[in-house]
Amino acid sequence: MKRFFLLMLSLAAAGLFYSNIYNNEFIFDDHDIIVNNKAIRDITDLRTVLTTNYWHEQANAGLYRPMIFLLYAVDYAFWGTNPTGYHITNVVFHLLTCILLFGIVSYFSKDLLVQGLAVLMFAIHPVHAEAVTGVVGRAEVVGTCFFCLSWVLFLIRYCTGRGGIVSLSIVGSWVAYFLALASKENMFVLPVVLFLSMLFFDRKFYWKKTFFFLLPYAIVFIIYMTLRFSVIASIGPQGTERFFHDTAPFAIFLTMLRVFAFYWKLLLIPTDLLASYRHWQVSKSLFDWRVLLSIPIVAGWLFSAVLFFRQKKLWQFCLIFMLVALFSVSNIIPIGDIMAERFLYLPSIGFSIIFALVLLALIRHARRYISFKWGVVYLLIVTLFFGVDLMVRNAQWRDGILFWKTTLKDIPDSYSAYTNLAFSYTDKKMYSHAIAAVNRSLALNPNAYVSQKLRARLLYDTGKYDEAMKQASTMIKTDATQYAGYDYMALSLMRAGKAEQAISICERGISVVNNKQPLYYTLIRIFLNMGDARKAYATANQAIHNSSADPQAYIRAGECSDKLADPNQAIQYYRKALALDRFNLEALDKLAMLCFKQEQYDRALHYWLRAVKKYPEKQYFWYYIGLAYEKQGAVSMAISSWNKVAQLPEFKDRVFKKIQPYTH
Repeated sequence: MKRFFLLMLSLAAAGLFYSNIYNNEFIFDDHDIIVNNKAIRDITDLRTVLTTNYWHEQANAGLYRPMIFLLYAVDYAFWGTNPTGYHITNVVFHLLTCILLFGIVSYFSKDLLVQGLAVLMFAIHPVHAEAVTGVVGRAEVVGTCFFCLSWVLFLIRYCTGRGGIVSLSIVGSWVAYFLALASKENMFVLPVVLFLSMLFFDRKFYWKKTFFFLLPYAIVFIIYMTLRFSVIASIGPQGTERFFHDTAPFAIFLTMLRVFAFYWKLLLIPTDLLASYRHWQVSKSLFDWRVLLSIPIVAGWLFSAVLFFRQKKLWQFCLIFMLVALFSVSNIIPIGDIMAERFLYLPSIGFSIIFALVLLALIRHARRYISFKWGVVYLLIVTLFFGVDLMVRNAQWRDGILFWKTTLKDIPDSYSAYTNLAFSYTDKKMYSHAIAAVNRSLALNPNAYVSQKLRARLLYDTGKYDEAMKQASTMIKTDATQYAGYDYMALSLMRAGKAEQAISICERGISVVNNKQPLYYTLIRIFLNMGDARKAYATANQAIHNSSADPQAYIRAGECSDKLADPNQAIQYYRKALALDRFNLEALDKLAMLCFKQEQYDRALHYWLRAVKKYPEKQYFWYYIGLAYEKQGAVSMAISSWNKVAQLPEFKDRVFKKIQPYTH
């Protein structure tokens, strides 16, 4: 009964202190990984869900996490782009991990207070905010959940000694290990943890027995790596995707010494938490004071952990566990970041147990005896201290503007943080604030190309075409092989009434840049703006010839065909676009509209309903769906469709005029 009470206390504390995240918006990487991710929009299309690299169309950073995409697809099927459901899923997996951790700790320690305090510490540690509160932190949470499930199933079989090497629990452990790998790459260290667990439990260690127990996990790992390589053709990040892509090995070693020491600071004193630590400077000298300060911390950690092999103390086992869990993010195997708080989600299991052991030892030493009632009191004190800190951090993840403003208080010289703040302002259509933020970013780093591109976009969108042209000119000078400078220069010239110059800039850019497609599209836009649909159509075909797998090229060709009064040809182009990208919103919409104009109302409904199903946030489609129903004589369905957009300001009057004749 006491064990159940302690577990419920931990789960209730986690539920309470994460209760302020459900109204948080999508921020940071959430937009790329979830909102703009076409691969998760159809749960029935498992092939796409399971064979898309983690950064889908944006970049291949050597990440493959099909289990996470599958869970996002499930969330999208129920919630669309409402972030509440995604937060609920994250918290559910966090609670499941807490339950599994309680079972794991019970195998290592029979002390109920150790079990309760360790799980409670893990449940509410503020350093977990990035993993649990940040939606895309889910990879850490889900990966660790399956890691712990595999671990506890292994312990059930190994510690009880019942059954042969192959049993239901051990097969479940293999499956859970595969799901852990399919959720996050760093879970590959599980077999090492299982090996250490066997060392800890066995009075006599048998290599043959260990080999037969661990061999299946090696096979599971090989199967996963084969699948991973067949999908993304990469073991890990390559080139500039690596954080230390141009850094000497000794400098990496010295810098990571500092990182490992700082991880202890974050676990012991979780204050001034940050979204990114990329501003950290690389240490190149052994006599860097930060390196000198870190050496005794890491050396003491290693020395204390090694004693485990002789004494088999639980706290020493946990120190080794932390080192093993951090190995995969130590940049010995190159990864895309220097450090992150989310990387501590798995290692903090070891820290949580150590924290419980040390705190209870100190209390008992002071009192010589502690009753269960007093233990609960101390647990409540710890809960309050860490829980309030967690809720404060959760609140900072409410929206992008607050998040990046908070971040900039700690790293005021981070140009990338100002750029992200500018993006957040842009999402809210607060353009003057966005321009001010991006100007600050460029003041800190004038050559930051992403910031330059955003500034050009903002100036163009706000009608400041002369300034946009100046910014575009700077971008071309910064990197003449990137398309964005030519693009914004041409668009601004077009708006300024200088079409011929705009065409010349596009043609110049096409001759030198690698990614020519955006400039073809801008050139098409210029020709259409000039009323020359034939040149636009010819350019669209050049775009198709340049990249025949690009659905946008066919959409532009279809648009030009429509302008040339050839709707049947336009329909063929739009269908080709959908063959390449079945969820392309623009192709669905344009195809539906053409069918509607040709009085093919069933086909129009098919495409519009398909669009609104995959993009539930695009409520305006219901107005056009209502028009199609009206043309078919299905008045009740038309009215029902119009009522769904009656609250949208741009459709309110139109809906009223459409419904009124049928209600009077």
